[in-house]
Amino acid sequence: MELYLTSTGGYFALMIMVGIVLAGASLIVAFNHYVAKHIFIVLIEKILGTKRTGLGKIIIDNKIPHLLAYLIPAVVLCYFSYLFDIDHPHFKLFLAQLVLSLSEIYIIFNVALIFSAILNCIDDRYNQYPIARLKPIKSYLQLIKIIIFGICIIFAASIFFDKPPIYFFTGVGATTAFLALIFKDVVMGFMASIQLAAYDMVRIGDWIEMPNFGADGEVMEISLSTVKVQNFDKTIVTIPSYSLLTSGLKNWRGMHDAGGRRVKRSISVDINSIKMCDADLFAQFHDLFSGKDLQQKDLTNIGWFRQYLQQYLQKHDGVHKGLKILVRQLQGTANGLPLELYFFTNETDSSKYEGIQADIIEHVYAIMPRFQLRAFQSASGHDE
Repeated sequence: MELYLTSTGGYFALMIMVGIVLAGASLIVAFNHYVAKHIFIVLIEKILGTKRTGLGKIIIDNKIPHLLAYLIPAVVLCYFSYLFDIDHPHFKLFLAQLVLSLSEIYIIFNVALIFSAILNCIDDRYNQYPIARLKPIKSYLQLIKIIIFGICIIFAASIFFDKPPIYFFTGVGATTAFLALIFKDVVMGFMASIQLAAYDMVRIGDWIEMPNFGADGEVMEISLSTVKVQNFDKTIVTIPSYSLLTSGLKNWRGMHDAGGRRVKRSISVDINSIKMCDADLFAQFHDLFSGKDLQQKDLTNIGWFRQYLQQYLQKHDGVHKGLKILVRQLQGTANGLPLELYFFTNETDSSKYEGIQADIIEHVYAIMPRFQLRAFQSASGHDE
């Protein structure tokens, strides 16, 4: 910028001319902004349709028409930037290059925002397909955004300092270690997201547990650096992506894929109620083994009880027949002889699962007296 002033009047003339130029520029920008906002955007929204549920709605929700419209004033300002040079017999003021540079920088970052919005549209559209739950792409799109904005910063610096872009690219290698330190979580998160996707460890919709972070709920979002989990009480927990590889992740997806949820419950039988089975006792519970020809064997009442429970579980409508069903004895303790029931329900929903489990355990306690067995419980004031 060169400025030659010869008198006080020159200053006054300069102020008037700069004011006229700025007023004209403001009018140009204001007019183009009005056209962009009230004509261009409205026209695009009518073409796409604001009530659509497909791609048109996604484009409008991500403000792509608005970002395109805001390019118009900057482009017009670039085109008329030569008008900002003031040539006067007593002074010269060169503003064209400054206005042009600022407008170009604005256009660069606006284009970056447009590309970012397009990537958001791609992610929203992709999430409408079932495969999105298995292979989310949000972390990869976020990496592309970082690269785009990094390139934009280099080009903006090139324009502002009037240096070729290669001048700044050559310095990237020297600052890589510094940037890696600043964006450590982003880099680690990106590497972790690649491993999570490659080994299929976590998907959107999986129910996971991570006690160290207070997470016990459904995965809502997997991004470049974080995983968002909604707990059963509707609270939201955000976990660093790399922590899923190092902090003990428990994923319940296998249970849902198998179609069965495990029940592992033990009932302590009072040892004093265990005895050999005689003819009278055998006759009392013989009818419990429906459709089975039984002969009295040299078995205990708890042995017959164990066989009955095995048959009962195999016939129960709520028990998954394709998975393991087991009734076994555990090591006896001071609290009696534990009899463990190990099976899977055919429902994974928590409310139905608890209902099936409760029905079975209640039946076990209710049927024990038929075998002249008692469940062990500590003495209380009601015991005689």
